[in-house]
Amino acid sequence: MINILFRKILFFSLLVSALIATFYSSKLLIGSDAIQSPRSMMDYWACVGNIGDGGQWHEQKALVEKALGNAPLHAQYWSDYARMYELISFSQNVWNKETKENRLNSIKYYRQSAQLRPTWGLAWLNLAQSKVLNQELDKEAFAALRKAYKYGRWQDDVQRRLLWLSIGLWQSLPEDIKEETRRIVRNKVQNDKEMLSMVLLSLRYSWQKDLRALLTRDDHIAMLDKYEKDRALTKRLLSASFNKQACTVG
Repeated sequence: MINILFRKILFFSLLVSALIATFYSSKLLIGSDAIQSPRSMMDYWACVGNIGDGGQWHEQKALVEKALGNAPLHAQYWSDYARMYELISFSQNVWNKETKENRLNSIKYYRQSAQLRPTWGLAWLNLAQSKVLNQELDKEAFAALRKAYKYGRWQDDVQRRLLWLSIGLWQSLPEDIKEETRRIVRNKVQNDKEMLSMVLLSLRYSWQKDLRALLTRDDHIAMLDKYEKDRALTKRLLSASFNKQACTVG
């Protein structure tokens, strides 16, 4: 009798667990479907540099909110939500209360994303970059940079953005973050395909002296000398590189 009762209880527990799993799986699928359109639109807006009249922004924002409603603990959805606010703040040419609120919302939701998925390097990078764009170069920004380096060291896209951000902020960086930046650059310049991008980045931020100190090959030093002298060519390549970066899904 006890065995029969136990089996019934076990069967009922498994049935409830299966129903709960099915319910949450269906909500995640709904959220996944809802998020595709906003992500595509955000990539497009980042590429062209504006969000138009703002009508589409509100429509796409509602879709991100729908995805979050179905999966409120999904770190990437919070990152998507933060990016929505980041992009609209870029399109606002004047610094006013609305622009400030959008920038602060971007920081808040990137922070939420990082806290929900603390080993995701891209989340920490996004938080650091958002704070820098809001001119908040504080302890939290540096802590986020350190975590981006720690957890994003095997992700090429994260490393690429970290280098742009770190070298652009070079004079303000703590020494430990500078050394992390040098470590990545040392690895990058071992690859001939990466060398040109390192040269262009260094020239973009007048960092060529620091780059030169990390070079060990004569042909790489010669490449740096070449582009340092030919500023017209460097300017064209930098423009193409910037446009490519802006139009890269990230």
